[in-house]
Amino acid sequence: MQGAFISGPNSTGNQNDAQNSYELQNFTAITAGSHLIKFGGRLRITQDNNADTDNFNGQFTFASLSIYQNTIALLNAGETPAMIYAAGFGPKQYSVVSGTPALNETYVDIEPYVQDDWKFRPNITLSYGLRYEAQNGLGDHHDFAPRLGAAWGAGAKGKKAPIVVLRAGFGIFYDRFTQTLVEQQERLNGVLQTQTTITDPNCFPTANPAGDYGPSTCLAAGGAISALGTVYQNNPNLRTPYTMQTGISVERQLTKAANLAVTYLNSRGVHQYVTTNINAPLPCTVAGCDQATQPRPNPSAGDIYQYQDEGIFKQNQLIVNSSVRMGTKLSLFGYYTLNFAKADTAGPNTFASDAYDISADYGPTPYDIRNRLFLGGTIGLPYSFRLSPFVIAQSGAPYNVTTGADNNGDSIFNDRPAFATGCGAGAPLNLVETKLGCFNTAPVFGDTLVPYDYALSPGRFSFNLRVSKSFGFGAKKESANAGLGGPSGGTFGRPGGGGGRGGPGGGFGQGNPTNRRFGLTFSVSAQNLFNNVNVATPVGIVTSPIFGEANGLAGRPFSTTTANRRLDLQVLFSF
Repeated sequence: MQGAFISGPNSTGNQNDAQNSYELQNFTAITAGSHLIKFGGRLRITQDNNADTDNFNGQFTFASLSIYQNTIALLNAGETPAMIYAAGFGPKQYSVVSGTPALNETYVDIEPYVQDDWKFRPNITLSYGLRYEAQNGLGDHHDFAPRLGAAWGAGAKGKKAPIVVLRAGFGIFYDRFTQTLVEQQERLNGVLQTQTTITDPNCFPTANPAGDYGPSTCLAAGGAISALGTVYQNNPNLRTPYTMQTGISVERQLTKAANLAVTYLNSRGVHQYVTTNINAPLPCTVAGCDQATQPRPNPSAGDIYQYQDEGIFKQNQLIVNSSVRMGTKLSLFGYYTLNFAKADTAGPNTFASDAYDISADYGPTPYDIRNRLFLGGTIGLPYSFRLSPFVIAQSGAPYNVTTGADNNGDSIFNDRPAFATGCGAGAPLNLVETKLGCFNTAPVFGDTLVPYDYALSPGRFSFNLRVSKSFGFGAKKESANAGLGGPSGGTFGRPGGGGGRGGPGGGFGQGNPTNRRFGLTFSVSAQNLFNNVNVATPVGIVTSPIFGEANGLAGRPFSTTTANRRLDLQVLFSF
């Protein structure tokens, strides 16, 4: 149910998976004068024996909650499916998968590398290296990833460690065409499995004697069964996506116990994955044209899905973090990210709303969260009590505004409405008034569509706290203090950091805080202690009666899927 709920029997069916994974790693470091040379690599092989009956029992898709409610009311009144469809109700689409569930796939990737950290001066380190990555499952085997980096430390005379460290680096980072994606296009290839898609089906909710919704029992509303299936087609020109990342950071030792770091990261991704229907109805070229009625490139074939590498993303992040450590009594850290990110795809399972113009979806990304803040630490109290607060806050994430219908005939329900005027009493049914304005849910060629990820969800906040009491017994432990190191070389890590696609994980510090060999810790942990309601992404379908509202909780780290606030009682024995 678009913008409302999913119900019925388990659509994923039975799944059986057996994997054998093999990994060979070698990392070697050689010191030669002022050079530290590192080289090695990794070889991974995964054999997957998988049986999947996902959507073998079929799925009906309704364009909106109100259409579903009217359909059920008419069924209860004794109306036939044909009469319901004639009244403008009923499901918009029915899809079902048939074929052989079992699949065997062997996935291989290899990553050799070499890097040199050259201590050019006692306080200057230069780093440079090269990594090569290759895998099976696609024809691209030219993935070379250079890395460059430099670190410069400055401090007062006689100081062993620098007070200020300046780092800069550049690197290319590749993503893999994962085994899941390889299996998806091999499974739904029209031979092993086929997905049949019927528009405006007349069979809801009748089942055949076998107890399923097989395609042979479900006709289109016009009376003819669609013999055209939906398949995934291998793309022989598919390349591996990569990110070019440039960064510069300044680290300052404020006191013996406190430091501050400011980092700027610029990331640009090219050849990013997106899925398109390469046999979608051809685009309109004249004003007023309805694309859903346009001919397909291959009229004898149905929907053909193909992974493409034409997507891009651009991201800029300013990251500020600081920490204070005063022995075992106090440990605090802070982390703030200012983030700007735009893209025309959100990943390989993202379908382009316009199969012939991926750039039409260029805009804010789901991870274009402007502000993120993390605060946490551990405070030692008398009698071996400890407080571990952890605060997470972020501004709202963008989300897409859609019509809830398949306006362009590509079988994907991600079409966006157009801006419109004239909503109100007596307005046509395709004009919808919302809190964001007036929208046309049936746009035609020439109309100005709503930009991708046009709406903004509410911000989120969670205050977490852990209170613990420790008991130590046994012999005393020997302690060791780690000093501050000088400026090391090396390039920046993989893109995303704490403010981009990824983020630091939550959690509270654990372990044995006593100076004894054995420790017993009793603790109470509260997630979202103040019970602040953090909601999931709001419904973006303009025809939904709950448009702009959330129908679920945000999930971790702000809440769980079943509880807004959670308390855990824990006992930990450490040695």
